[in-house]
Amino acid sequence: MNKSKKGNVNAKEVNIGTKRTQDSKVLEKQHRKERKADNNE
Repeated sequence: MNKSKKGNVNAKEVNIGTKRTQDSKVLEKQHRKERKADNNE
């Protein structure tokens, strides 16, 4: 019982980690677009 619970918690942590990296990549793309727009003005 404890082992399965522990594995579940680890899996959740991994999912949160991957979601964070995806979010940061999306934010980076947005920042790049904003910078390009600033350069064009």
